[in-house]
Amino acid sequence: MERLAEQSVYIRVGGGQFRTVSIHPENPCGRLKRPDGGKIIGGTTCLDTALNNARVAAPANTVKPGNNKPEHVVQAGLAASKDARIILDAGRPLMWPKRIA
Repeated sequence: MERLAEQSVYIRVGGGQFRTVSIHPENPCGRLKRPDGGKIIGGTTCLDTALNNARVAAPANTVKPGNNKPEHVVQAGLAASKDARIILDAGRPLMWPKRIA
């Protein structure tokens, strides 16, 4: 997961699915697309598929955000922060980090 964060990507869990999400500052909590033809990557019920989708996705800032929600900027910043890793389930923290700066 740390390698994915270095690529500005994380896996969101919710609604019975895993979805690859951008945590790039230019596309916070935004969609990702495939490099071949640019199809948007959707959710999947299989974690292995989501991880593979994340590995093969086009750069996280390829898709421009559809909105400018401040909460997306905060969520993406938290997911990208090495000091504030939080495991989320449908937006609710399951485990708080030891230290939040």
